[in-house]
Amino acid sequence: MERYRQDLEKLEREAAEQDLEAARLRGLMRPFEAEFTRRGGWTRAFLVTGGHLHRSTNCSTCNREGRATRFAWMTDYSGANEDEIVEAAGNRACTTCYPTAPVEVLGRPSKLLTPDEEEAAREREARDAERARKAAEKAAKAITNPDGTDLREPGSYGQVVRTLVTAERELTTALVLLLENERSPFENKAFADRQREWSQTLVTAIAAKKGLSEDEVLGAAKAKAAAKFKKEWRG
Repeated sequence: MERYRQDLEKLEREAAEQDLEAARLRGLMRPFEAEFTRRGGWTRAFLVTGGHLHRSTNCSTCNREGRATRFAWMTDYSGANEDEIVEAAGNRACTTCYPTAPVEVLGRPSKLLTPDEEEAAREREARDAERARKAAEKAAKAITNPDGTDLREPGSYGQVVRTLVTAERELTTALVLLLENERSPFENKAFADRQREWSQTLVTAIAAKKGLSEDEVLGAAKAKAAAKFKKEWRG
């Protein structure tokens, strides 16, 4: 209960502060509203975040159920022709405020956004760009067989290789294993055949991924495997 009491007091303080700020802003607005009235007024437009565009903040569809509607004052359209305002508002034009708006205009996407919506749009674009960047990075690293199927090691339980780096490492390993098998007094032909099959599969996939010939890929991999084998054999 003590925690709830503290939360309630905090909310009450915030509400009081907001009431004071609202009163201050109304005081600042008063001379401008007076001048607006003195000049006979002009067209103005107010957009609700996620809602419609209104000709004033006193539309009957707003400020309902004891809740004040939050408006964004679209000052670029102050004094504009009503047709221009409705054209820009499109499907966000309030039909109570603009009852004569053409049906075809009301069916068009709006060109208007509140500052909140503009910020949300920027954040959304940033997220989309980041997702696209990550997807591009992933695609650049990814590898499959040339036909798009999984690059899978031969055998019932063969691993699936999903990145270019892993494929190149697997190719080097397979070639080293072939060299070791050749040097072994207990050469395993079945094992060697599997490693040759796997090596060829890897060479084909890597060549397709990198836009190289299979001979280029195999030559580079053999040189790397020979160096690794020589180092390990000496050890």
